Amino acid sequence: MSLYPIIRRCKYSHVQRLFSQRTVPKHSPVFKLRLVIDQDQLGKHLGRSVAPNCVVHESLVVATKNIEPGTVLTVGLGLW
Repeated sequence: MSLYPIIRRCKYSHVQRLFSQRTVPKHSPVFKLRLVIDQDQLGKHLGRSVAPNCVVHESLVVATKNIEPGTVLTVGLGLW
């Protein structure tokens, strides 16, 4: 199984989002951005939420809570 999340269409918002392929424990790295969040190939598909499950620290995306496989990856609204 890949360590990277997958991009697929969200059934609720009908836009492409990042989904976790594996269980990610709280405070563990999810993946690393290569560019700024809105220009990175994976970062531009991160969802924005008032209750995010990830935070970006420098260029590393880190889980703020336990993430189960198939969960949409989201960051706070302030990062956009």
